[in-house]
Amino acid sequence: MLNLLNPYRFGEGGGGPAFPVVESITPTSFPVAGQTHNVLMPPVVNAGELLLNFMTSHYTSATSTTQGTMNTPLGWTQVAQFETSVSSDFVTGVACFAREADGAEDGSSVNFSTSGSSPNATAAAQCYRVTGWTGVLSDIEAGGAAASASSSPNPLNFSPSWGSARALWIPVAGHVQSDASVSSYPSNYVNGINTVAGAASSSAAIATARRELEAASENVGAFSLSTAQIWVSFAVAILAAA
Repeated sequence: MLNLLNPYRFGEGGGGPAFPVVESITPTSFPVAGQTHNVLMPPVVNAGELLLNFMTSHYTSATSTTQGTMNTPLGWTQVAQFETSVSSDFVTGVACFAREADGAEDGSSVNFSTSGSSPNATAAAQCYRVTGWTGVLSDIEAGGAAASASSSPNPLNFSPSWGSARALWIPVAGHVQSDASVSSYPSNYVNGINTVAGAASSSAAIATARRELEAASENVGAFSLSTAQIWVSFAVAILAAA
């Protein structure tokens, strides 16, 4: 688990947070392909906090994006799910799920299962614990999805529906490991973390970073991988509490 402190945690005058705050990130890896993916929750969770699970699944037998999907557990909301297929490999999907915590999640696990005609997948997940958000799940938006096979996962420009406002921006890159590492994260984004299922060519991996920004839109920029890989990338914006 990573506990990453935010130097801009409090607004002027010592009031509440000026931007949403990432209190911790809990990674989980699933190197063996299967349908059950019990993602670890943070060891400390308080009622009203936001839990965000970012997850990549690499379907080791699916040859069409219709053959595998990540399911939304009870009590969670799917923010986004995107998939890509390249003829030389199998399907890779990346998703984000959100939940307002009830405070009983501490140290537990949640099954983000996969299903479809070819559901077996390796997977990698990161569960963010966030404070300073509005408490409204619809104030978490995703966009700018792109997919390719290269060394530069790069979300497209993304404009949340609320216009110019304070928000925490999180770019996401789901990729296939195959011994690739993340060489760099998008410019102006900090606290990058790459979670991998394993070193095999069929292993899923997910990379995220974050930025506090008041803007109506954002062109995040590219991640850089050490070698070319299949990838799916998008951005998530979390509106700050008033």
